[in-house]
Amino acid sequence: MKLTTFLAAAFICIALAAIVNAAVSNFIQIHNVGNVNVFGVECDTSQIDWGTLYRGDTVNYTIQLKASEASTLSFYVTGWSPASAADFLSLNRSYMGETLEANVWTSVTFTLSVSQDVIDVTAFSFDVTITGTKI
Repeated sequence: MKLTTFLAAAFICIALAAIVNAAVSNFIQIHNVGNVNVFGVECDTSQIDWGTLYRGDTVNYTIQLKASEASTLSFYVTGWSPASAADFLSLNRSYMGETLEANVWTSVTFTLSVSQDVIDVTAFSFDVTITGTKI
């Protein structure tokens, strides 16, 4: 009976070790600080520190924008480094084309999502360019 108990315990330990190994091999830390470039509007920041990200993470970062005249905004994401990061990361924003009132701070939230399938990306960078166009 003791041998059976020992074998069962050994089997459980081996199974747990395999599970822990699989979990650790899926672990990835991704570091980033992104640049924010603005034209025709003011912004309360010039960088976004996304912190440390992991597979499957979704993080939000809110910025404040202000235009001196009623304006609409255009957003461009460029300069992905490494280029493959664009295959595993996606950036969305809360702004949906509404008009910014003159001299009023408006919140825009960016949402960065990391794919569960991300590989070979342990650090990345990209630029967000925001252009205000008066209407």
